[in-house]
Amino acid sequence: MSFTINPCTPRVRWSVCSHLQHPNKDWSSLNRLASSTVSIACGDTALTLLALCYLPGVLAAYLQLWRGTKYSQFPGWLDRWLKSRKHLGLLMLLNALLHVIMKLAGSPLSGRSDWRGNCFVAAGE
Repeated sequence: MSFTINPCTPRVRWSVCSHLQHPNKDWSSLNRLASSTVSIACGDTALTLLALCYLPGVLAAYLQLWRGTKYSQFPGWLDRWLKSRKHLGLLMLLNALLHVIMKLAGSPLSGRSDWRGNCFVAAGE
């Protein structure tokens, strides 16, 4: 069984692969590729880590309801996951801060209202 892996994600395909197929295109759109891609990746990673922080608590609550007691021990994998939530939360905070910094760095700051608007959008409000 053989299969091929396409290394071009939609964002990369739009910005890089189209230029490789048509070499006479303007390459100026690649200037912001790194900052926009890193910003999106940090934001997606922060949301995923946030979900991974809350998911073990929900699983533990359902397990306690199913067993009918809160005094039984959790399985080893769930116990380790519950104990690592603090680290996952700190990594999520780091990724969220990097996302905000990259969004602010990639946006033009022409005035106070634009700067505040960009902060609100980057912080997700």
